[in-house]
Amino acid sequence: MQEGLPRVEDLRLLVSELVTNSVLHGGAGPDDHVRLQVERPDDHVRVEVCDDGNGWSEQMRSTSLESDQPPGGWGLMLVGALADRWGVRAGERTCVWFELN
Repeated sequence: MQEGLPRVEDLRLLVSELVTNSVLHGGAGPDDHVRLQVERPDDHVRVEVCDDGNGWSEQMRSTSLESDQPPGGWGLMLVGALADRWGVRAGERTCVWFELN
């Protein structure tokens, strides 16, 4: 990323989506935490959001706005569309990360 973070709006949106996913779907109780880590090595930004949830499974969601499914569920679709790289690391904690150049 160049000086001044030209993709700062993408960064804000994707961080918001991943933190929201962790809070809503991470299965956290009142004593659990969501961890947000942001790094800026070299020419890109890397963000990782981790929670103590039950893991992650890839679920296909309808892309039709007229779907019978309840609203929401677009977070990872946005990450996939806007991030230059992203992935999921499962283990003791579930972590979703992305990078923006």
